[in-house]
Amino acid sequence: MTQLSEIVEINRRFARSARIDADLRGTPPLIGYVLQASVAKALTTMASSQVDSQQGAFTWTGPYGGGKSSAALLIANLVAGTKANRKIARDIAGPALTTLFGEAFPEDDGGWDVVAVTGSRVRLRDVVADAAAEAFEWSAEATAAAKTADDSLISALMTAATHKRSGVLLILDELGKMLEHEALEGGDVHLLQDIAEHASRSSGHLVVIGILHQSFDQYAARAARDAR
Repeated sequence: MTQLSEIVEINRRFARSARIDADLRGTPPLIGYVLQASVAKALTTMASSQVDSQQGAFTWTGPYGGGKSSAALLIANLVAGTKANRKIARDIAGPALTTLFGEAFPEDDGGWDVVAVTGSRVRLRDVVADAAAEAFEWSAEATAAAKTADDSLISALMTAATHKRSGVLLILDELGKMLEHEALEGGDVHLLQDIAEHASRSSGHLVVIGILHQSFDQYAARAARDAR
């Protein structure tokens, strides 16, 4: 009798989950990725909203293993991947979705940069500042300054988004881990609202995507009432 293992082989890429901060600039991470119709529809809705209203801030909520991180890698490479990775992403997305993302993320003033954050149980401002420092090659002094206050970090992001580039795409993967940390430690997640408001007023230069496994109120369940 023929064994299943003799006729089916699992690409090693699918033996581990995607990690956007580690996979973004490595060997093309999208080889073998299959764009599901439901994901394509969600990406189309997001890009169309960006074209129509320059909304700037989005959240994706879905279960573990639903392909959210892989979809984020696809977007990141469509918007700001290396030449090789962008070609792979465009082949996966197809002409219609590729064209739509070109309209949502126009390159009128140069290319785009991606700030990729994979959440951990640390302060939200610190992890975003560290990811931005790596993406933009900030000095130690500039990084420390961005960590002093939310306004300082947002100002630095907005400056980067309009300096010799068309914009910045900030992806906050595993955002729930950071929300849990802030809830347990009595921290402040107002940074998220501030970033979202600046993104919506950035004329399309700053776009933020937060990726969650459950709704905001679930993460805030253990926080104090005023924090919720």
